[in-house]
Amino acid sequence: MAVIQPEWRGAEKLPTEKSFSDRHGQPERHALQKLDESESGQASDLMAENMDMDLLIRRISSEPIDEIDRVVSELHEMRDTLRDECERMNQDIAHYVRLSHASMTTIQIIANSMAQRKRTPPDSGPRSAS
Repeated sequence: MAVIQPEWRGAEKLPTEKSFSDRHGQPERHALQKLDESESGQASDLMAENMDMDLLIRRISSEPIDEIDRVVSELHEMRDTLRDECERMNQDIAHYVRLSHASMTTIQIIANSMAQRKRTPPDSGPRSAS
């Protein structure tokens, strides 16, 4: 008479039952090796794709980046030119202020001189020596 045991007793193995590796000659290890090889192949494929994408992105973005660098360089040159012009204008304004001050001083001296002449009585003629 055969003894039938329920399946829910999974913790115990029947003595006559062989494991999968015993029955099939350990294909698990072979399958794991194939899985590792395929994963490493996929990983190298992904790395190659990433390198290709990186190269493509560099090619696409290099021209705009060069253009931005050129514009930034032009802006730096323009800033330097504006600073130089600002300095030149400040010097011109300072020169104008000095010149204007000198002109005003000269005009004031002339005006004072003329006012002083008007205040002095005119000479009544030549003086005679007696």
